[in-house]
Amino acid sequence: MATAGTVLTYRKLLRPDAAALRAHLARLPAEDRRARFLGVADRTVARRHVAGIDWERAVLIGGWQGETLRAVGELHRGAGAVEGEAAITVEPAWQSRGVGGELLRRLVTAARNRGVRRVRLFCLADNARVRRLAARLGGALVEDGGQADATLEPLPATYATLLAESVEDWETLLARLRRITIPVPPGSGRTLHRAA
Repeated sequence: MATAGTVLTYRKLLRPDAAALRAHLARLPAEDRRARFLGVADRTVARRHVAGIDWERAVLIGGWQGETLRAVGELHRGAGAVEGEAAITVEPAWQSRGVGGELLRRLVTAARNRGVRRVRLFCLADNARVRRLAARLGGALVEDGGQADATLEPLPATYATLLAESVEDWETLLARLRRITIPVPPGSGRTLHRAA
């Protein structure tokens, strides 16, 4: 459970973070998984989703509490790269705290920097949180049956958006380096330790 004063740090997910993503999706209540996977709450759908991620084309940004992934924004680009699909999941203790909005803002920046001209958010029609997020960023919302489709049209990249994402990339690299275990030569009397 999130405690007062606790903050999330944001960084990109890389392929080695797949287990953390699977664990995050498994911790979501069935209703949140149903919202994320458009009506399907089964945990196996979440596992298949993680296994099918194209880590070279997708951009995933996580909200981390220490080493635990608590929220994820995903941007999956289509083959033409001018359109992408975004999705956001936030664990209940972190909902209604601006986390989803921050993740979507970062995803839009990533989309701008990759030349994506349309970002679509699909959600169930009763998903008020995603609908509000999309409206806040100027997304055009269309309902069709029990689903809603919000389309955002990001502006072109600027030096500021490129710099913002570069800083995020450096933060991701530094976080990965901090988790590397450095072997100590045999006979030195030391044990394995992590880089600081």
